[in-house]
Amino acid sequence: MLTLTSGTMRQITRMLLQRFLTTAFICCILSIDTVAAAPMDEGISAYLKGNYKKALAIWEPLATQGNAEAQYWLGSLYFNGQGGVLQDYKIAMKLAHQSATQGLASAQFVLGHMYADGEGTGQDFQEAVKWFRLAAEQGHEAARKILKTPKMIEAAKSLDPPQDQPE
Repeated sequence: MLTLTSGTMRQITRMLLQRFLTTAFICCILSIDTVAAAPMDEGISAYLKGNYKKALAIWEPLATQGNAEAQYWLGSLYFNGQGGVLQDYKIAMKLAHQSATQGLASAQFVLGHMYADGEGTGQDFQEAVKWFRLAAEQGHEAARKILKTPKMIEAAKSLDPPQDQPE
């Protein structure tokens, strides 16, 4: 027969309470993430269905609050002139830059393209390489491929210190 002492009961109660609180905390975190992700998913779904005005209405306040993904998608509306906004490469670049500096690889890739193509700014291949590299470091496959093109290889030479030649 197993006898439980009051000390053992306290330990079991403490352990069960810890597990309960940990589980409750995790559930709260997951529901917060779900709530935060829901508007983005709704905006993306609207965008993919061609309902750009709805996407704009969803992403604009999120982008203003600093949401990197919303900034990226809102930038695409300005880049393409969709959702009732005029095509404006400068605003698109500003939004892409805000998103890219927060580490969103897809925004870093787009920003690289904008610098390479001179959209929203003067053409700057060295700046393009910087952003493509950041995206590539995060596993962005298209950024890795573009860095292997002759134009980007040439631009990268001016960024990289010269290699010591073996004697």
